[in-house]
Amino acid sequence: MAQAPRDQNRVTAIGGKGDSTGAFVPGNIDETTGNFIVDVNDISRGTQTSDIVIRLNDGQTGRQARINPGSGALSVDQTIRLIGPQFVGSTIDDNFWTLANNGTASGGALANGLVTLTSGTDNSGSGSLTSVQHARFLFVNPNEFRMITRVTDTTVADCTRRWGAIDVTAGTPWTLNNGFYFSLDGAGALSVNYKTAGTGATSVASGAFNGDVTTYTVDTNAHAYEILYFEAKIWFVIDTVLIHSVPATTAKLTNDFNLHIGAESVNSGSGTTSGVLEVFASSILRIGSPSTVPICSNITTNSTNILKRSSGRLHRITVNDFGNANTITVYDNSAASGVIMATIGSTNEGPFEFDCEFQTGLTIVQSGGTASDITVVYD
Repeated sequence: MAQAPRDQNRVTAIGGKGDSTGAFVPGNIDETTGNFIVDVNDISRGTQTSDIVIRLNDGQTGRQARINPGSGALSVDQTIRLIGPQFVGSTIDDNFWTLANNGTASGGALANGLVTLTSGTDNSGSGSLTSVQHARFLFVNPNEFRMITRVTDTTVADCTRRWGAIDVTAGTPWTLNNGFYFSLDGAGALSVNYKTAGTGATSVASGAFNGDVTTYTVDTNAHAYEILYFEAKIWFVIDTVLIHSVPATTAKLTNDFNLHIGAESVNSGSGTTSGVLEVFASSILRIGSPSTVPICSNITTNSTNILKRSSGRLHRITVNDFGNANTITVYDNSAASGVIMATIGSTNEGPFEFDCEFQTGLTIVQSGGTASDITVVYD
């Protein structure tokens, strides 16, 4: 999670169990040393011996830290990178990233570890970067989009630069379906946005932000942009400063929280001036360990078995008893087609370890000869 500036991390209250007055004294973190500074002179004590109570509060999200009730230790979540390997050299790794462009003088290219997206000089010209995989979302564990990016010019007439955690229909330019993103318009105005498929994007422009600042002016330096998201709320952060947050109210913030990394420089239908967006690095992280308990399915017949219709994790396939001339095919799909994760056709019994995620669904097909007895463990 993005760290708030030190003057925003606060000990919201300190008091004693059994205080006679219920008095609480605020505290701060010293900006130079990072030490807690708490004035306890005003705490009124009763006659009982009592512990001092300290509540640690995140100034950006308003959430309080928790203590494990079993061990008494401070609960700390591990951060896990889900997608977004580092850019290296001058050849894009198309196992992880897709570059696309359309129009005269447009471009999407990697050189010396830097991705440059150029809209070109044609109407609706574009250059874009998307991750091949999406970042699986697990409720309760927020995901965090991070990108270091810069624009070479802050104002480019009729050109929009946008970047964030998104779901798009491939094309040049994209058709944006779901997600959360920053956007810089042709006049140099920054906005934060969220979108649900079938509806227009909801945008909040600089000047109306509700975070630690109400306005933000984009310059030509590189900056760290972050979006933290889960079902109940979104937070938009730039260089560790909270810019804006949006709570869910009467509708979902987006239809699909399994989102890709995306960045695009795109001209409008009348745009003829080329805009550039540079991407230094980007990832989507999960805040917290993927602690989903797996389930298992036992398959003993030649059949097509749709085990899951959404993303998940395949832990292992154990061949309890291999049939005669039998083949086991594993698809990353909710049908017996598409991406094949594995084909098991040997006569070796025993466990086949995978421990990898599938993006679309999980389908197991047994075919040929005498069916095997297999157990599939997944979540």
